[in-house]
Amino acid sequence: MSWKACQTEREARLGIRLIPGIGAGLAVRLLRHFGSALALGAATKQDLLEVDGIGERLADAILRGPSKSILSRELMLVRRTGARVVFYGEDAYPESLYRLTAPPFSLYTKGTLSLSSHDAARCVAIVGTRKPDHDGRVRTKVLAQRLSNAGYTIVSGGAAGIDAVAHSTTLQEGRETIALLGSGLLRPYPSTHKLLFEEIGRSGMLISEFSIESMAERGHFPQRNRLIVGLCCAVIVVQCGTPSGALNSAAHAMRIGVPVLTFPGRAGDPLQAGPHQLIRRGAHLVESPEEILALLEKKTFDHTPQLELFSTEGHEKERRSLRTKVDKGVDTSIGCHAADVLTPPLDAFERDVLACLQEEPKHIDQLTRELARPIGELSSKLIAMELVGHITRLPGPRYAKSASH
Repeated sequence: MSWKACQTEREARLGIRLIPGIGAGLAVRLLRHFGSALALGAATKQDLLEVDGIGERLADAILRGPSKSILSRELMLVRRTGARVVFYGEDAYPESLYRLTAPPFSLYTKGTLSLSSHDAARCVAIVGTRKPDHDGRVRTKVLAQRLSNAGYTIVSGGAAGIDAVAHSTTLQEGRETIALLGSGLLRPYPSTHKLLFEEIGRSGMLISEFSIESMAERGHFPQRNRLIVGLCCAVIVVQCGTPSGALNSAAHAMRIGVPVLTFPGRAGDPLQAGPHQLIRRGAHLVESPEEILALLEKKTFDHTPQLELFSTEGHEKERRSLRTKVDKGVDTSIGCHAADVLTPPLDAFERDVLACLQEEPKHIDQLTRELARPIGELSSKLIAMELVGHITRLPGPRYAKSASH
């Protein structure tokens, strides 16, 4: 298909994301470079090759344009399901998402709420493990009740466990909730939450940045997590282990200065390992919904502990302080050994990242190409590696291997 089949700017923008190899980050750069999607469709190959991140093969794919059948089906399904699509740069695009390292290019939404009136200052994320214990479920239920009845929209990821309790409790209270999906609107995951998603679609809002029929994939969930954070003024972690999706959300939050709140628990409890790790690193320790509401209503948090610990300089101070205590035999752990916090084992993905940074610092777009990973998944991993000191973030954004590696 040629781009001539795209009759409007919005159709052309939808077509950009349906071209294989174009992720959200590259789509945003193309839009900025050419000024509009229709102008991109009129570009020459030489024009395309001047854009950072575009090689011969991708330039050829862009010149061919989106598949006519795929684009036609996408447009038909969007209309048939009553979904709305909001694009980067449009008036309805949530202002709070521009603070993300990799803001989404397009958002598919369904429900009674509207992104055009979205107010991040009145949205709070409640996240946590998929397998909470009784205390975790009760705490989540009380939180959702108190916060939603105080006028806050509850945001979560629609997963089993803490997410589902937060959403369902809010709906039972007759209040609004937003679920961010790691799949397309027509294939919400998990399928066991079909009725819950239908109710959210009627009384709140479902949001996805993936094409409408996209299946859930492992790499989609870190991308989904950054959107949960980007739409909110605070993130509350109830219970989670290490590693976990909730910690991934917390890392995104701390990167952009969104306050993270969590509860202390029993030492040695696997479900409290995540909250304890966050508290050690500067998250706000809270003990009741009333305390959370008091912090939210202040409108401004004292971010100093959180931001200092998660800056490069602050993190190195934390590492040196903990290392000194360990060397002196001081027990710094809360349910896990301090050495595990300092030097967690590298997984295969992390080893690949360090291998790419062996010779010199690299821009996140270059890492995306070399590692062949979605930018949302890579961004989440880079944040996590930075937080534990494996890599350093430079202006750009570029990343370098830390001196310890």
